[in-house]
Amino acid sequence: SQPGDGEMNARMHAYYALIWSRIKGSWAFISPSPGEVLEAVIDVTILRSGAVTEVNFEKRSGNRYFDESAMKAIRKASPFPPLPMVIGETSIQVGIRFHSSELKS
Repeated sequence: SQPGDGEMNARMHAYYALIWSRIKGSWAFISPSPGEVLEAVIDVTILRSGAVTEVNFEKRSGNRYFDESAMKAIRKASPFPPLPMVIGETSIQVGIRFHSSELKS
């Protein structure tokens, strides 16, 4: 039987949380100056196996070091776990948002 939309959304949310946890664990960047807010968005194509094939900036932060640290975190965290079985596609494209507020612990 096919899972309902709610179940699929829950599984996708869990998958996104899992890959973000792995990326965040690999992300090393010294916090920007107080009051400085940085954000970068990186589009990633993830194959069914979890392999990452395309990694491109959708939005750069304006801080080269912040952007490089985000890109390195994705590369270090790759490959990701295989896609959930509820996804019928051979790959998905995900926009991963890096925000300087995530650095404050």
